[in-house]
Amino acid sequence: MTTPRHLRGLRAYALLWAGQGVGSLGLSLTAFAQAVWLWDQTHSVTASSLVTLATTLPAFLAAPWVGALVDRWHAQLRGVLALGDGARLLLALLTLGLLHAGQLTPALLYALLATESVFTAFHWPAASAAARALLRPDEYTRGSGVQMLALSASGVLAAPLGALLYPRVGLGGVVALDVLGSVIALGSVLLLRLPAHAGTDTPRAAPVGLRDTLRRSLRFLAARPSLLTLQLVLTGGYFVQGVYAALLTPLVLSLGTSGQGRLAQVSMAGGG
Repeated sequence: MTTPRHLRGLRAYALLWAGQGVGSLGLSLTAFAQAVWLWDQTHSVTASSLVTLATTLPAFLAAPWVGALVDRWHAQLRGVLALGDGARLLLALLTLGLLHAGQLTPALLYALLATESVFTAFHWPAASAAARALLRPDEYTRGSGVQMLALSASGVLAAPLGALLYPRVGLGGVVALDVLGSVIALGSVLLLRLPAHAGTDTPRAAPVGLRDTLRRSLRFLAARPSLLTLQLVLTGGYFVQGVYAALLTPLVLSLGTSGQGRLAQVSMAGGG
């Protein structure tokens, strides 16, 4: 499938992020339900905090290589985006199968989350490259607004919906909605038509090795102190956020029967 001829630029980008926003909502719903399910299974702060480790450490280790690979695959951005959404769909189906078989354990959940984080690490650089491919420079600001609207909406809506749905349908019902969201997200990618040389005006030179690409990127960063400082500030901020996120869920859920509702309120405020 290809994007209709009249759909270009910001409209095509809005189509992409409409689908990705639905997928992000399903993913956030599942994350909320998984946190509650894990607490119900273990009542352990350590077990809950390991979710943060499983969702961040694999992506952190893979990120430099992922960026280099996405650079090399610039002509297949739609395929890379579809890979991320398709992997999330398959992992959601696997989670659903394990639940129905009564085989889902905290250890298996960590493994599924770690695998998902690696594919997500591929997804976001490809999405950034797709923005350069689909948008004119004067549309970048509005395109960023469309992207943030889709992501923020999922952040605001996921927690209250999760608190409403989980007591009624359980983790299995929420994951089933995530499957539907992943299908919609994948469909939005398959509707895209990206230029062969996405994000560039001229064809790129023959790709160099991954190690050389990584070295060039590190030299580029080291030669620009302002950019390096910005990266370090962001890294510090995400570190503090990770510590906070790891402790927030067990703290709120430990409040008893009202914990789910209060977690939804806190998460909704954070999303807002």
